[in-house]
Amino acid sequence: MKNTCRLKTEDVKLYIDRINLKGKLCLKMKEKYNLTVKEKQSLCHKRQNKLKKNATGAELIFKDKLDLMNIKYLFQKGFIKGKNFCIVDFYLPKPYKICIEVDGGYHNDPIQIARDLNRTNYLENQRGLKVIRFTNEEAEEFTLDQIKERLQLI
Repeated sequence: MKNTCRLKTEDVKLYIDRINLKGKLCLKMKEKYNLTVKEKQSLCHKRQNKLKKNATGAELIFKDKLDLMNIKYLFQKGFIKGKNFCIVDFYLPKPYKICIEVDGGYHNDPIQIARDLNRTNYLENQRGLKVIRFTNEEAEEFTLDQIKERLQLI
């Protein structure tokens, strides 16, 4: 995968520290908003529906490609555990346990890179999932075989 980010690991860690200090991490919703589990589930469900209705063109094209591959997946899947909360673009359940993110250009912003890294760490380390990212261009242009290869399904 072509990495367009020019940040060093130290820079990303610095941004994560700055975000943590400002309390802007959306993954700490229980502490920040003092939500109950039911309130968090409701918020997650509403956010999922909004994301589904406002899906990007690249996400819809990628969704069509997954349909053609006859792979079971969930679109705009939410994960809630304890105080953590996040929604991924696509989730392939067992046996794969893969989260797929289709990232637009704003994911090259240093603060967004730090947020993405934090979400990836949560999903991989606390949920035991594998996170694979595609740029919008890759999602639109990759063939089915290229997608399978990236997902390591071949």
